[in-house]
Amino acid sequence: MKKIHLVSQSHIDIAWFWQWDPETIHDCCRLTFLRALLILNRVKNYKYVQDQVPFYEAMEKYYPEIFESIKRHISEGRWAVTGCMYVEADIEGLCGESLVRQCLYGKKYFLEKFGVDVKVCWIPDNWTHSPQLPQILLKSGVKYLVYKRGFKEKTVFWWKGIDGSQILACRPPFIPSFLTRPYPNLREAASLYEKYGLENAMVLVGKGDHGGGLTYQEVKNIEKLSKEHEGLQIFFSTPEEFFTAIEKEIKEKRVKLPVLRGELGWELVGCLTNRFELKKLNRLCENNLLSAEKFSTIAYAYNLLAYPEEKLRKLWKILLFNQFHDIIGGTVVEEAYETAVSGLNRVLGEAKQLLINALKTISSQIDTSKYNVNIIVFNPLSWERTDAVEVELTVPSTWSKIKLVDYSGKKALLQVLSVVKQSPSKKTVKVVFIAENIPPLGYKVYGVEEEKAEEKSELKALDNVLENSFYKVSLNEKGFIESIYDKELEVELLKNPIKLQLIEDLGDSEGRLLLGKDDFNIYTGKSIEVNTKPTVKLAEKGPVRTRLRVLRNHLSSKYIQEVVLYSKIKRVELRLLVDWHEKQKVLKTIFSFNIQQPKLTCGTQFGAIPREFSEEESPFYRWIDVSEENKSHGITVLAPFNYSYDTRNTSIRLSLLRSTVKPMLATDEGLHKIVYALYSHKEDWRQAVKPSFELDNKLIPIVENRHKGKLPPTYSFLEINPPSAILTALKKAEDNEEIVLRLNEPYSRKTAVAVSLNIPYTRILLANLLEKPLKPLKSPKLSLKPFEIISLKLTK
Repeated sequence: MKKIHLVSQSHIDIAWFWQWDPETIHDCCRLTFLRALLILNRVKNYKYVQDQVPFYEAMEKYYPEIFESIKRHISEGRWAVTGCMYVEADIEGLCGESLVRQCLYGKKYFLEKFGVDVKVCWIPDNWTHSPQLPQILLKSGVKYLVYKRGFKEKTVFWWKGIDGSQILACRPPFIPSFLTRPYPNLREAASLYEKYGLENAMVLVGKGDHGGGLTYQEVKNIEKLSKEHEGLQIFFSTPEEFFTAIEKEIKEKRVKLPVLRGELGWELVGCLTNRFELKKLNRLCENNLLSAEKFSTIAYAYNLLAYPEEKLRKLWKILLFNQFHDIIGGTVVEEAYETAVSGLNRVLGEAKQLLINALKTISSQIDTSKYNVNIIVFNPLSWERTDAVEVELTVPSTWSKIKLVDYSGKKALLQVLSVVKQSPSKKTVKVVFIAENIPPLGYKVYGVEEEKAEEKSELKALDNVLENSFYKVSLNEKGFIESIYDKELEVELLKNPIKLQLIEDLGDSEGRLLLGKDDFNIYTGKSIEVNTKPTVKLAEKGPVRTRLRVLRNHLSSKYIQEVVLYSKIKRVELRLLVDWHEKQKVLKTIFSFNIQQPKLTCGTQFGAIPREFSEEESPFYRWIDVSEENKSHGITVLAPFNYSYDTRNTSIRLSLLRSTVKPMLATDEGLHKIVYALYSHKEDWRQAVKPSFELDNKLIPIVENRHKGKLPPTYSFLEINPPSAILTALKKAEDNEEIVLRLNEPYSRKTAVAVSLNIPYTRILLANLLEKPLKPLKSPKLSLKPFEIISLKLTK
């Protein structure tokens, strides 16, 4: 007999055409849950399913009697908690650690409040899915996935991620209503599963978005259906009960389900460009929270600072909340958007303060006794790097020039940008300098002295040409970059000039690129170049940095494109300042690379994914690489604040801004600063992984006076040898005094590494992503599979 598992649920958007507070809390959740509880009390065989931690938190805070009723029905097994994540987040735009924290804080809440270990990832309304999600879920104790958008060819299958991990996935049919006849044909739903040899089928029922769910009358109508469908057993169930049933069938009947490898697909891709400021703030919050955790953990390990766990946890939860798919997707009403921006700005500000507190605490223990004024440059990433640092210094007014010298006596290249303030005795100047070979997750001290000699530089600058030891960049008469010549590779990188392009947007604020088509992912409107007559000028020329500025007005908007080269740094930095006032348009920048046999690869969480050149708007994380198939060389677009692109022939079109007016006026009107860069390299995409993090995870300067200290002037708190894996998190454990350290192999290569820890510890354990110990380790020597994520726990 065929068995139909009816999963009664109500999808509730945290925010959409309404705000979280008051409408979602006091209307959507309260009324939906009261209805579900009423039916549970009246119909003995009824079951209800609900996800998302904030809903339960709100009920406990505002309606404790509802919360207690929910809790009782959970203990009876009739109200099922599903969804391992804190919220139904969108996936591809988030950093890998955000996905880990979604699972960590989601599962932790449900286990602590209800004793439920959630085994199902429930994301029926989000529009993208990371190919690393199977590994993240499995290592978070989650075996099953329920989704809706994206891959539609199979109903139930094994989804295998890029590391080889696989989970059981289902895209069940959905029936919103059973109010009036003719009722939906449940035999058709059963047939979707029958073709795989399965007797069990899952069907989602109940209205959603604004809540609702099934009514009492609909439940009674469904009870009648069971009698009308001979050969069908129809009953209320839960996702976990369904998956357990088909696992039994797979084992006992040797059912072979299809396997999908790699990507699960995407829809409503305009959401990846909507509301650029949310995307940018999300990334900045992620970066600063992770850096604050790392250095707070170091200070905690050295017994210098109490770890600010409650503050960090609170900030993470605000960030996770705003990663809800409609919020970060920019489909919400203006008031909800402004609330999100305010919340993320709070996270960013407080995370920065926690970071600075930790760095200053560590700085107080560093030996800076050689110079009166010192700059300690901290590196939040786990590999040695050279990059530019901006900082303000107060020096005697009599100093005509300034020099920075590290404690080995090597002078840093320095450029004065401006005098911020001046008195008869002192002046404060803003400088930029090149900090070389800053140790992994460590620091280097520079002393500040008066300089007598002129700075010498490799940089050259003319009205339309910039040049350093790596590149020669030339602009044409229209103000477009027409040539980037790589001196090391001896290759011209561009086939055609880099241009800005406006495309008529035929879609809506819901993310559709064509009205009425959720899964139509191609921009088909007319396109025009942003090619009005420019004003080009040399905006900056110095020994550290040189900058060309191109100004132009086009239609209703103003554009300032800056091209920046640094000494000793291999990247062409592109800064775009836009005063944006367009309607129903998307802004893209087009890169046409001089690659003869191009191979396209994109960054994803904890790894990379090969792609075909496609006109479909597609998600990416941090970078897009085009390399020669023979691996001679390649070029990477580094774009940590942008989330999508498409291609035309073999040209990359990076999506920058989108302005829709229906149903929401989501025009992104106003000023936006967008930073992206080009990086060319030998071999293939693997060379781009680390530079993609360096663009937005800047070296951090702390100005420190002269004092003695136990820590030396140059130091690394953690080194990975060889540097074939990267550190993605360093934090205090959630439930005890241990330290959690997470590593990732991002290059798709099997590797063995030794982690050199200059952090006090007595024992080391292998753990899962929920920080649960798996087994003790003799030493921090590890073997990692391609794209593997490994967590360690250290006992102080």
